[in-house]
Amino acid sequence: MTPSFDIVCFSTSDWDFPVGSRQQIMRRLAGQRRVLFVEYQASCLHPFRYKSLRGRWKKNGALRSVAPSLWVYTPSLSFPFGAYDRRINQWNQRRLVNELKQVLSRLHFTTPLLWTYTPLAADAIPAFGDVAGVVYHALEGHSAERNIWLRQRTLQEVEAELLRRADLVFTMSERRAALFPASPRRICFLPSAVDETIFFRESRMPSSDENGALHRIPSPRLAFAGHLDARKFNIPLMVEVMQQKRDWSLLLIGRLMRGKTAFRELFRLPNVFYLGEQERRRVPQFLREADVCLHPFIVDPFTEGLSTLKIFEYLAVGKPVVSTPLGSFEEMDGLVYVAEDSSSFILQIQKALGEKGDKERSRVEFALQHTWEHRAATVEGLLREVFAC
Repeated sequence: MTPSFDIVCFSTSDWDFPVGSRQQIMRRLAGQRRVLFVEYQASCLHPFRYKSLRGRWKKNGALRSVAPSLWVYTPSLSFPFGAYDRRINQWNQRRLVNELKQVLSRLHFTTPLLWTYTPLAADAIPAFGDVAGVVYHALEGHSAERNIWLRQRTLQEVEAELLRRADLVFTMSERRAALFPASPRRICFLPSAVDETIFFRESRMPSSDENGALHRIPSPRLAFAGHLDARKFNIPLMVEVMQQKRDWSLLLIGRLMRGKTAFRELFRLPNVFYLGEQERRRVPQFLREADVCLHPFIVDPFTEGLSTLKIFEYLAVGKPVVSTPLGSFEEMDGLVYVAEDSSSFILQIQKALGEKGDKERSRVEFALQHTWEHRAATVEGLLREVFAC
């Protein structure tokens, strides 16, 4: 049966960066139906503040095809402070919808399904008119961000409105669902997953570390691969751990996002090695050189909405994993070592380093059951069920 509606996706990121569940899900859904991916709605001040957005002036209103049945649209820069004032956001969203209606006409989209990752899109829904339905994919605890009260109030207000309008809600953690201020028609748990096209292919390739740079870093080697964001990464925890265990090496792989100053205390330690951002296809090769992989995230209302993407990727290369108690580990059946503070974190790393038996196969087999291909199939089935298409 041919799907009866197209999808307009409001993203909290651009298509090219940061790559995560937004791109993974939409790319795969585009195999079944047409998708318009609307990039992050940046304000006119953002290009001055964020280096990654400095090219937005030239991309305003750009529409491009990135795959069959999948288009990416870059909105015009919006008026600033929409996340702090509901009236500004309403104006910004109406303006965005006016742009999108012209794009949808060009693409011959009619009565689309609105899929949003941002609660701010709640104010765009009324301006659209007839739609096939509304899906809210709640990746993060936006309304629980550690920020000024005015922003928190606005995000809580628009998220509550979005939950009232949504026909289907996906959460990446069961804890996140419990925090919702209202009950939509249906809430479904949809955790992160591993990109099978990268991790199960690249992790089996020989290392491309031709000059042996990683091998010159003393072992045991601990590794974290992902965005280094001070809102999420528990910097004090890792400073304590690496200060106490001077004979351990910590590899940090990924782009430095928020909190550059905060990370300096960690970076200045002699046993901490910042390797910078690497091509995604090469990340599995770096992880193979580690003895233990780490997921040292802060646990608070903001991060409770996050899923364990990195943990699935670590398991895909068969490595022992030590994590703070973020998300649910029951289904992982002992494949992850969990610790809350520096002393228990050190103890669990020691256990992982001294691990006996062959758990590598169990880890890889578990990750194989949690790929984005599996997640997309689940989503497609729910769309057909809920929206009868």
